[in-house]
Amino acid sequence: MSRDIALDTSVLIPYLKNDSAINEKLVEIDAISIPIFVIGEMMVGFSYTAFPDSLRVEFESFLSHANILDCSRSVADKYGKIFA
Repeated sequence: MSRDIALDTSVLIPYLKNDSAINEKLVEIDAISIPIFVIGEMMVGFSYTAFPDSLRVEFESFLSHANILDCSRSVADKYGKIFA
């Protein structure tokens, strides 16, 4: 069975802080999706950190392996199906 998940900041922030429990769970996932508005929230958050550039680089690397969900009605439907 395929394990797909859509992530939000409640998972991405601990991931970037090297939370071992989060990292272990993400290894088990087949496909990761991230809504575009969550990416925007993360970019805003980086500006409040001591190391915004290094966090952005790490996040961009993570994004290169994720499906980016653009904003549309079909994305809302897909997002709902992934969480179901």
